[in-house]
Amino acid sequence: MSTRYDPDLKYCPQCGEEYQKHASRCVDCSVLLLSGTRMVKRQRLKEQHEMGRMQPIEKGEPLLPVQHGNILHIKQLQAELRRVHLVSMVSNNEEQTCGKSCCQPEVTLYVREADYADVTAFLQRQHAVATGLADHDTRYIESVFDQDMAEVICPACGHAFEPTSTTCPDCGLCLA
Repeated sequence: MSTRYDPDLKYCPQCGEEYQKHASRCVDCSVLLLSGTRMVKRQRLKEQHEMGRMQPIEKGEPLLPVQHGNILHIKQLQAELRRVHLVSMVSNNEEQTCGKSCCQPEVTLYVREADYADVTAFLQRQHAVATGLADHDTRYIESVFDQDMAEVICPACGHAFEPTSTTCPDCGLCLA
């Protein structure tokens, strides 16, 4: 999918929004804008990188295991990776089946060592969307409820309150 960029305009590298040439930052993302010419160069590099990743895995290439599970789940994950231009390989372990025809075989999904970081990032994004975490503010997730402190922060909503109650007065999260 190729996007046309006007060399006289600027674009946000994150959201792709188009701006006049005098603009310097994206209103939505607060990142520096790039010229149309620079965006074309970035797009070409990205396409070349993705085309290189789509080459079949060669024998002897260093591979890393990503996930182990039943064959239907792993094949679905493999198709999702293919859609984002990440090649993978499925391998089965004969000794891990129950031996009955009712069980689906267990397999392992492998990816190139060079693609592992991209695959991990894709899986994290997919997990955040599937669990609804993508829609939540997770800045306070590491907060700890300590009744001996003068003030505590709710890990769900970030509301600061005195620890006289074990329930957040803002969102109702039970902390004990």
